Amino acid sequence: MYYALYLYSCQKRDSSNVSIENDVGLQHVLYSSCGGLAFVISYIIFMTSGCLKQRKSNDEEEESPELHRQIMQLCWKVYLALLCAYQAYIMLQYSKINIHGAQLGFLHIIMIGYYSQNTVKIKGKDARIDQKQWQDAFTCGEWMVLSNLITSLIGDFILYQWTTIDNNNREFLPEHMRISQAGLAGCIVGLVICHFSSRTLSGLGVFGSLTGVFGIVVGFLEVTVHPPLIESKQGDWILFIPKSIRWLVQFLSLEVEMEIGNSLNHVQRYVILGYWGFILIASIPVTMKLCSWVQSDNIQHNLVRKKRSVVAARKFFHLIALLLFVPITLLDPDMMTLSYAIAIALLMVIEIIRCYNFGLEKGSNISSFLNAFYATFVDEKDSNAAEGGLTITHITLILGSAIPLWMYQMIVNLSGENKVPIFFLPYVGVLALGVGDSVGAIAGISFGRHSWPGSSRTIEGSCCMLLSMFIPLYLASVEDVFDIGKTLAIVTLVEASTSQIDNLCLPLIGTTLVALAASR
Repeated sequence: MYYALYLYSCQKRDSSNVSIENDVGLQHVLYSSCGGLAFVISYIIFMTSGCLKQRKSNDEEEESPELHRQIMQLCWKVYLALLCAYQAYIMLQYSKINIHGAQLGFLHIIMIGYYSQNTVKIKGKDARIDQKQWQDAFTCGEWMVLSNLITSLIGDFILYQWTTIDNNNREFLPEHMRISQAGLAGCIVGLVICHFSSRTLSGLGVFGSLTGVFGIVVGFLEVTVHPPLIESKQGDWILFIPKSIRWLVQFLSLEVEMEIGNSLNHVQRYVILGYWGFILIASIPVTMKLCSWVQSDNIQHNLVRKKRSVVAARKFFHLIALLLFVPITLLDPDMMTLSYAIAIALLMVIEIIRCYNFGLEKGSNISSFLNAFYATFVDEKDSNAAEGGLTITHITLILGSAIPLWMYQMIVNLSGENKVPIFFLPYVGVLALGVGDSVGAIAGISFGRHSWPGSSRTIEGSCCMLLSMFIPLYLASVEDVFDIGKTLAIVTLVEASTSQIDNLCLPLIGTTLVALAASR
């Protein structure tokens, strides 16, 4: 995916000016390649050493979380060796150190190394953590992908501020995406800081802790929003309001063109907020009904019915995602881009509150309500949530829908292209997750009889998934629909074979394939 984006950036610029030491896009490709190579080497070492086979024989149902941490412990060491070798090559080739590339690589190494930690200090001694750890929510492969994305998010934010100070500003992202990046980076940094200082902040309560996170987010936004982005016509008093708040009000006040029927209408973005509010409020009664339905099956201890009801209930949220995301992606993609970032930030805050009693007393009403609600809809991938641990599938549903749109807007900003299959790119996530994954899961659990080799997925469910993604494109008279169908077929096969979080891996695979095909 990074490579496809880099190809578009090269098309816009003079190739003679593109080199390893001054091209940030290429540095993203190189550091992510080092990380992926280090992970593959580490996994192969464990396979050949017999450690993995021995652990699998001891635990046939699933790989132990401890095993994943051991793989990552080796991974960060191999990664560090590869990064040092890369820097040595740069030193020999250009007689200088690639500081930006080293920053991205070391930031990624820190996150990989932290995943491999499984002990905490209690009274000066190492002790096992009895409760569920955040690492248990991820396999090592899932954390490699997520940590790579977080590294790019935070690392590119730092590089942007760095080049701004050096008066060498990189217009790699459009304005609203730069704001989205700053807000998400600030939220992640704020939550990490507050988590590590949770004992110090425990007396502040949930309001004080969230105020700290909000302050860090605003700080990140303030250094990103520059005066030229804001039109100030109200007088000097407006200067006392943070620039980020003024920018948001101005952004929401802008009118956008919406083609409704045969007429072209100009509406403010506040109307979109009203539409979203209506959909969410209308879904509350159905959600409560689904809760009662799933809980009744759980009380009756009917495991087959409970599994079917949980699958159907979870896919209802995918349907809500379709109603929320698809119309606005079509009518106002800039608004959808910013909203994705805000939604992900809010869900991360809620998850921290639920999982770690963030700023709350243990067993508080808010935390207990959230735990009870989450426990109703958990499946095998969210087993940690039922035991009070971290779960990310709902966050990755938003992230997986957002990544194709973010990629599309970066490509259009870099190359100005908006042709098929690039025009199809923003809908890869919602099509794969909101339509394909939902239909495939319901069909597979309802009448699936033939399983794929080594997988719990059924061939019938995969066929329904592929067909359900193909039909909307055909009905919409999308050009090159059969060429796009090849990508959808690969996405379907990945869904049938992977044991990772499909909310994340399916959009990433689809986005990469579409972007690479369009860059040729």
